[in-house]
Amino acid sequence: MTLRHDLQFPDFTLDAYSRLLDQLLAVRELSPLSNWFNGSPRSQPHLLLRHDVDFLPSLALPMARIEHQKGVRSTWFIGIHLSYNPLGPSQALAIGELVSLDHEIGFHYDAAVYDGLDRAQQRDRLRADVAQLESVTETSIDSIAMHNPSSAIAPDPFLADENFRNAYNPDLMADACYTSDSCRAWRPQGLATCFDSDIPLAYLLIHPEVWTAEPTPSWRDLLDHLQTQLASESFSERSDVAALWAQHPARAAHDRRVAQAAVNDPAPTESPSS
Repeated sequence: MTLRHDLQFPDFTLDAYSRLLDQLLAVRELSPLSNWFNGSPRSQPHLLLRHDVDFLPSLALPMARIEHQKGVRSTWFIGIHLSYNPLGPSQALAIGELVSLDHEIGFHYDAAVYDGLDRAQQRDRLRADVAQLESVTETSIDSIAMHNPSSAIAPDPFLADENFRNAYNPDLMADACYTSDSCRAWRPQGLATCFDSDIPLAYLLIHPEVWTAEPTPSWRDLLDHLQTQLASESFSERSDVAALWAQHPARAAHDRRVAQAAVNDPAPTESPSS
């Protein structure tokens, strides 16, 4: 199947995401990560759909609603040590809606929080942190995913934790073709691999904050939008989104992708300067 240019290099609007889902549903069965971990029977080809909520859970709701309307159930990883407070009233309500839409909730952890602890202390702290998120979701959580693994200095302390299912489980990563939209870069495999019929299992990570209702043509427009959204909320920790983006290894991949889009299409959906 040939991937349309506007989806290979989308404008990262919610409308574009809806169209992307329609094309994926035409060629793959979509499900949360638990399908792989549970060994559930699945048709081929298959796609595991995951989201990391790095900024605000409330920003995830438009995307989660689109998926629910299409009958898609995905996994949403939410943190308690990131740039938002999941216990705050507005964000707790947003998380509650994710649960009510029948999406799967996992714990998105910052490995730096567990630095300096021995293995037993790390495991105890992780269990306590997951329990805190469970108190918000009123669900049982058994899946975990490390925040920004590509920027980590030390190995993932919970990659082989026996109490939780890690989203970067080596067997899963070996079994599936993995693609992430971090910094709108579609790396490492590229979005088109999700449509390749020769790949039986694809694994797609989508970050809801990079998909907006209105086009944000450049990364500066997106960061301005995010900073405005974050400024209206209370945080457990303040974050400078421009600094986070600049330090992320996917930033360079994003710039290369946009430059290639300009070469392939004289009227690209993103400005070459983005």
